[in-house]
Amino acid sequence: MKKIIYILLCFTLLMGCGKEVPISTEKSETITLTDQMDREVILPEEITKIVSCYYTATSSLIALGAEDKLVGIEIGAENRELYKQAAPELLELPAVGSGKSFNMEQTLALTPDVVIMPTRLAEYIPTLEEAGIAVVVVSPESNEELLEMFDILGQVSGMEENAEKLHGFYDEKLTQIKELDLQPTQKVYLSSNSSYLSTATSKMYQNYLIETAGGINVSSDLVDSYWANISPEQLQNYNPDVWFVVYGSSYNIEEIYGDERLENINAVENGAVFQIPDALEGWDYPTPSAILGVLWATNILHPEAYTKEMLQEDTTEFYKTFYDLAYVQRNNCYPEE
Repeated sequence: MKKIIYILLCFTLLMGCGKEVPISTEKSETITLTDQMDREVILPEEITKIVSCYYTATSSLIALGAEDKLVGIEIGAENRELYKQAAPELLELPAVGSGKSFNMEQTLALTPDVVIMPTRLAEYIPTLEEAGIAVVVVSPESNEELLEMFDILGQVSGMEENAEKLHGFYDEKLTQIKELDLQPTQKVYLSSNSSYLSTATSKMYQNYLIETAGGINVSSDLVDSYWANISPEQLQNYNPDVWFVVYGSSYNIEEIYGDERLENINAVENGAVFQIPDALEGWDYPTPSAILGVLWATNILHPEAYTKEMLQEDTTEFYKTFYDLAYVQRNNCYPEE
């Protein structure tokens, strides 16, 4: 966790000439923190207007109870089922950016105290700072960075206690999994949403998800990119026992089973191709619900150690605690009987 340094600048009038002089209560307060680009950022202590142009940050701010401070969010929010159920008012906010674009004019018009953005939009930082707007960059590509992001956003939004609670939920569940002493015997392949011949490398959060759940990521040997394209022959060589398909995929599981090039792969032969749950949002993505992805994968790979009933209980607790949702649509949250 990055160390947060509070700087309090208090200005008072001195006593003089034997007469009592009124003391001014005016003060200027700021927070200095280090973001996930290792940039030192100075923020006003009380922040009331936040722009988030990154889905993982917006979802986290909702979980922290800071949605009322958002004045602008990322493009595509209208397609987020989680937003519709947990914070529908956000759907009315201006959409100012994505991982590939950023609307500077609209953001400046919103006069935010701070803009939260991913590293891919770092080129816009100087212009925002010249306009007097602070920028905090987040990059949660590992579990450590994800938890660090929760802590940073807790400080930015003034929701430190809620950030500690979310951080604590992760610590509790990860400790529970560790104590199961899972032995990784099954090889896992995780395909992207664009193609089932595109997979997560060791640089991505999904690699952590698989390994923490007691699996072996067959593509962990790939290190030069995040999503990597592979050939059918390479996938045959990997020969995974279990296949995970991420949410929002442009293909369906039936297409995988119907591809003759893949028919000799263990996961295909044994019917072990599973869609990662996405009833509210994808559980493989580095957002607060990513811990549910780890728990779900643990149930798939080690159902005797972490049962379906345990997963259902933890899922219900999570969404009630952090999004105030009484239930979760479970049409695809669990493996078929």
